[in-house]
Amino acid sequence: MPALRTLQTFVNTWECDENDHMNVQFYYSKFDDAALVFQTLIGLDEQLSPRARRHVRYHAELRGGEQVAIQSSFVSSDDSGTVLQHIMLETHSGRLAATAIDYYSEQAIGEFSDVTEPLDPRAVSRSLLHSLEDTDITRQVREAQGFPVTSRGVVRAEHCGKDGVARDQAYISCVSDAASHAWELVGLSGGWLGERGFGRVAVEMRLSVFEPLRLGDIFELRTSFIASRSKSFSKRYDIFNLKTGKLCAVNEATAMILNHTTRKSEAIPDFAQEAIRALSSSKIEI
Repeated sequence: MPALRTLQTFVNTWECDENDHMNVQFYYSKFDDAALVFQTLIGLDEQLSPRARRHVRYHAELRGGEQVAIQSSFVSSDDSGTVLQHIMLETHSGRLAATAIDYYSEQAIGEFSDVTEPLDPRAVSRSLLHSLEDTDITRQVREAQGFPVTSRGVVRAEHCGKDGVARDQAYISCVSDAASHAWELVGLSGGWLGERGFGRVAVEMRLSVFEPLRLGDIFELRTSFIASRSKSFSKRYDIFNLKTGKLCAVNEATAMILNHTTRKSEAIPDFAQEAIRALSSSKIEI
């Protein structure tokens, strides 16, 4: 049996942002849905163990009114866990829109080997190749280190599952809201971008959840920069429970400047490269 079609849906205009394409939070939301549908289709009585991380690459823009389908399959399983992959396609043209790789801590393939396929090489990370560190850091430590706050808010009901636990959209929506504040830290303000007909776009993300947020929890994001290249840079968003100070999740994101006319990326200006170096939390890649 090949990969299963786990989602067949549509891009609503209200899912699109200032770039006139589907916002990153809705890719994660649709991948969340696809994972649940996949487990139901193969007859898993219970959900897989809590997912350790989800890695997403954005390959092509999706615009309002386009049709979307997701194909899902197991990739591999060993003593350390299970890997599930999702391939998101725009159905009219067949073009690849996005890929996701889910990593679970428990072994689950077993009798489901008929829905196992090789890892699609297009899903493999290109810019987030490092291991995640500082997973036990606290809000107080980041505050003392001077990591700036880029978002605060409350987990909403529409971003939670039936058990009140935050879905991926809860984390990625606050990351999306924080992005403009993070870009402004290095001089790439909305005004600077708007004057040139440019926008902000993510091309790759990795979400790792440690202590899930729940409905009504108050969160805080603090941002650092982890890499800079000629046409992209990578950031780390530490997502804390504001009440407890605990690190709930980390989102790492690679971003580019999007030219709204050509729909192509633009070079990161020198002043931004210098600011990223000054604010970086790790070795810079040039």
